[in-house]
Amino acid sequence: MANILVVDDDLNILEVIQTRLEASGHNVEAHADPREALASLQEKDFDAILTDVRMPHLDGMEFLDRVRSLRWDIPVILLTAYGTIPSAVEAIKKGAFQYLTKPFQGKQLVEVLQAAIEERGGRRSVGDGLFFPGVFGASPAIQALVPFLERIIQSDSMVLIQGESGTGKELFAEMIHYNGSRKNNRFVIMDCGATPGSLIESELFGHAKGSFTNATDIRKGLFEVADKGTLFLDEIGSMPLDLQTRLLRALQEGEIKRVGENLMREVDVRVIAATNRDLKELVNQGGFRLDLYYRLAVLRVDLPPLRERREDIPLLARTFLESFSRRMKREPMELTDRALAALAAHHWPGNIRELKNVIEAATVLARGRVLEPEDLALAGLPGTPEWPALAEGGKRGPASLSLPEYLMAQERELIVQALRENRWVQKDAARQLGISPRVMSYKIGRLKIQVPASDAEGGAAEDPSANGDQGR
Repeated sequence: MANILVVDDDLNILEVIQTRLEASGHNVEAHADPREALASLQEKDFDAILTDVRMPHLDGMEFLDRVRSLRWDIPVILLTAYGTIPSAVEAIKKGAFQYLTKPFQGKQLVEVLQAAIEERGGRRSVGDGLFFPGVFGASPAIQALVPFLERIIQSDSMVLIQGESGTGKELFAEMIHYNGSRKNNRFVIMDCGATPGSLIESELFGHAKGSFTNATDIRKGLFEVADKGTLFLDEIGSMPLDLQTRLLRALQEGEIKRVGENLMREVDVRVIAATNRDLKELVNQGGFRLDLYYRLAVLRVDLPPLRERREDIPLLARTFLESFSRRMKREPMELTDRALAALAAHHWPGNIRELKNVIEAATVLARGRVLEPEDLALAGLPGTPEWPALAEGGKRGPASLSLPEYLMAQERELIVQALRENRWVQKDAARQLGISPRVMSYKIGRLKIQVPASDAEGGAAEDPSANGDQGR
């Protein structure tokens, strides 16, 4: 039995979801107003959240951002009647567990919810004495960090984690928190790089009602939300100078003041900061306070880029592949030696995040259960062998073909085939493909498909460009 938070401004749908989940044995708290749901989230713990996308006051994407800042570890499932591939991709990138398009089956909803709850349990479980063993490995660069991290975990001092983008700074911060004395309290995230400077003060310290134009109610800041727990300040180097002074005072005094109030409030928060920039160089340039730097860098962790720990690539790749296979309900998948060699040869400028994205895309696009270099190429990994066949005729694209070009070529071939099967009648081909005639006309023009004139019997000559240059 799990505690589930459900948010949807349609009261009928809200009641249906609540009834279905309660029938499955879950405790459900339902809200039609996302602001009320966020207020409840500040006071209670939930195992998963289901939320509509199109809502008044806060849409689903904004709600997801707020949830991620308050509770990073709660899986969020987005529900919408307006599902599109771009919005689904955006939702997953923002940290959503899954994205379901209405109408959906009750059984499907329960299954996705159960998967989310199980994954959260796995992320919170202990392995080899430490949380998140997947961020570790056998490489000397990582093994040298382990005893240092064990000592950090035993302390309550502030930590500064430095490393390139995608090296796993947030995961290491989570590991430090969930193995320390504060593990039973909240781990709260503030992304200084993604938050407008004008909002950072209110996000961190909270505000009183009426303190500025959009302050329609009282709001706790993240320091208060993280009281007795840990506050993770990601991309701390992006914080404006004028706010660095307030942050320094909060760290030194253990007190904060909400915007628009005079009352000082005590907070007990362990701060872990992270940056992909050289803070000392930023200090020299006048972009970061020296006193704040020394306050944050009591303990400093420098994470190596993936190219300096290549021995860990097979472990990480297999871990991601197992996770994505399970999430997508595919049979267990494997990487061949050739695929592992291709992964090891790549420079990985995006580090672990890039590797994870490649494995996820390969899991989606692979036709079989064994991933080959060709599957990795289809997933966007540069420098891998030839692309797979573009069509039944066995035509192959050159190694330089990009993923957008490859997908456009496939789309072109599919549309030409539908047109041929429907004697070049566009509205019939559109119906076969499940698109509107207007979209079909647009795609014919964009893909430069030559539509021949119909013959006397309503048929047409074969498209002379169908065997041409694949629409490039």
